[in-house]
Amino acid sequence: MTLTYNDIYSIYHTTIQTIGVFTSMAFALLSYSQYYRSKNQLYNIAFIGLSITFVILSIVFCKYLLIDNTIYINHISKEEQKIFHKWMNILNILYYILLVLLCFNIGTLLREIL
Repeated sequence: MTLTYNDIYSIYHTTIQTIGVFTSMAFALLSYSQYYRSKNQLYNIAFIGLSITFVILSIVFCKYLLIDNTIYINHISKEEQKIFHKWMNILNILYYILLVLLCFNIGTLLREIL
């Protein structure tokens, strides 16, 4: 399969948008769980668990995009590769931010269970 720079760029931005939507859903579920914090423990824990699931999905999408782009980048010109590497740096930073968010979510879940 031959991909052009525009194809790779479109895949990149579509996946970043998906990661953003899933991360937003994770934050919304975490906020929603806070409403039930003192009212219903089961709902509270369930929403935190769903939030963790959405963060994990975001991390998986991010990791897959990193792997795919590493493969795709070899099929474009050297000049386009230089441009694309700066976008890869942003993706790496996003990956680590999502890992930190996952740690905070797991910490919140453990605090609520224990």
